[in-house]
Amino acid sequence: MPYLDAARGLCVLAVVLVHLDYFHTFPLTGDPTGMPVLKAWEILNLTVLAQLRMPMLLLLSGWLAASKVRAGLRSGRTRWAIMRNVHLVVVWTVVYVVVERLVAPGPRSVATAHAESLTGLLREIVLPSFGPLWFVHLLAICLVVLAAARRLPPALVLTALLLSGWAIERATGDPAGLPRAVFFAAGVYLAPRLPHLVRSRRAVVAAIPAALGFSALYAVAPESVQYPLDVATCLPLALLALAGMAWVTRRPLGLRLSRPLSWVGRRTLGVYVLHWPIVGIIAVTARRHAGDFGWLYHDTALAIAYPLALTALIAAACIALEAGLKRAGLGILFEPPARVQRAVDPASAGAGQSRRGSRATISTVPG
Repeated sequence: MPYLDAARGLCVLAVVLVHLDYFHTFPLTGDPTGMPVLKAWEILNLTVLAQLRMPMLLLLSGWLAASKVRAGLRSGRTRWAIMRNVHLVVVWTVVYVVVERLVAPGPRSVATAHAESLTGLLREIVLPSFGPLWFVHLLAICLVVLAAARRLPPALVLTALLLSGWAIERATGDPAGLPRAVFFAAGVYLAPRLPHLVRSRRAVVAAIPAALGFSALYAVAPESVQYPLDVATCLPLALLALAGMAWVTRRPLGLRLSRPLSWVGRRTLGVYVLHWPIVGIIAVTARRHAGDFGWLYHDTALAIAYPLALTALIAAACIALEAGLKRAGLGILFEPPARVQRAVDPASAGAGQSRRGSRATISTVPG
């Protein structure tokens, strides 16, 4: 399914773009009032892309992880996927803390303030509060919970996740993390039907008024009930986005044009974990030389083209850097040592070893 890889690539590029705009471009461009095109661009980034990119990525991750969930926790493949995600959270939490201390030392280093001590670092690993690692952390939790509950009715599990996510979102004020687990579960339980839904004209037509209606309700609803409306809005929007990508990739020209997205979609891991420190370095450096970015204030086209082009460059740099780190013997940054896989999942370890030479640079976020 070419549209699946293309959709994953689009999602991870949207993650990079939103972070780049939020931390780098928008602070430099200032208030876009009186510049309608730039204002629309800001709204697209901070509302549509920011709201949809992670639910859709979780839905796709659940879809791809459905067989592991059905296999249960006794399956080596399931345990290995969980361990890979836990490994990524531990390793990259430490990397992010070290990079931030080197790039932005002193009192302005607030993003990792909770990890200043060993206890704080351990707390950050158990419950990430900064950066993109909450997504990888959530994948591990979802795999454990859904695999353990695989014999329960899907409606019961989805309802429990929706209600618990609602309670957590109200208690913390943060929709990231556990409140997003319902999207991963939806991908798991809808996996057998999603290919049909994506190609079904009836499902796509029904998704349009559903997305518009729930979005309108979300806009006027009190904050206390926005969470379930957000979930109800994002699910049909994700279906529409997947259906659009499927339609594009069914056309010869669209398939050719989508190949770069598919290429990125098969290499999401390096882009996802490496873009955060790169964006941070760019943002800190640009703040120190803000005067050199005055052209962003005056040219709307450049203010939009600049982050798009920089997003593509960052993604390419992340993929190249991942490949270089693996060649340099630092593959442990991206997955546990091979002997751990042999202990956890002997069947897959043998196959993985035979492919290691040819596929060392191809990594996706483990689901």
